[in-house]
Amino acid sequence: MTTKSEAFNGEAPQSSRKINNNTFSYNDGSSQKVIRLHNTDIMHFQDNGSIVLDSGGWRTVTTKARMNEYLPSYYQVYQKNYIWYVSDGLSSIPFYDGMTLPSAFKQSSKKSDRIIKKEKDLTKKINKYVALLDDFEELPVPNGGDCWYCLFFDSDIKGGNKSKNPSHLIEHLKDGYIMGAILVNALRSTGYSDDGIGYHLHSEPDSWSRKLVKRSLKRFLRLSLGLAK
Repeated sequence: MTTKSEAFNGEAPQSSRKINNNTFSYNDGSSQKVIRLHNTDIMHFQDNGSIVLDSGGWRTVTTKARMNEYLPSYYQVYQKNYIWYVSDGLSSIPFYDGMTLPSAFKQSSKKSDRIIKKEKDLTKKINKYVALLDDFEELPVPNGGDCWYCLFFDSDIKGGNKSKNPSHLIEHLKDGYIMGAILVNALRSTGYSDDGIGYHLHSEPDSWSRKLVKRSLKRFLRLSLGLAK
């Protein structure tokens, strides 16, 4: 199954039709219907009636809204305490990319517990990492000694990693390594211009601007590592 756009680099396939903002429906030859949001196939409606859900690592409000719009009415994707769940009206299970409905509801409670624990553990690591900013009198700015992947940030690539592999971010969480490049990436992903980024990186401790940097970094890391923001 293809969840990322490789055949047409983000452009709609010829067989597609636009069904919502940045959202297309098309037939890929192996499913009855595929729903694509931006460059990610978020829903595959299979010939046997099953539905495959995949956020592509982008657990955003829009992704969740599109899934709920095109899922049968008895299904619902919702968020609680930053964790996504899927309900069939009778029970709820934690969301995971590539899950198939309705068979996913037969998964063991141990698997659900593992998914929740993994996401909670990652959330704790992110929160601990972001809290390190409180120790800086002056925030770091990018320099040649920063993480190579972070330095080569591309606003169109999740996590600023051109290899599309966010493992370097996990290493930063483990090492507690905060550098200017990752802060620039976080602020860019939030939509700030270079002038605005420069202003916020020179903010005083306990200022509203420093709090904004912390929020941007937390959001950036959560989305880059496949968590809901």
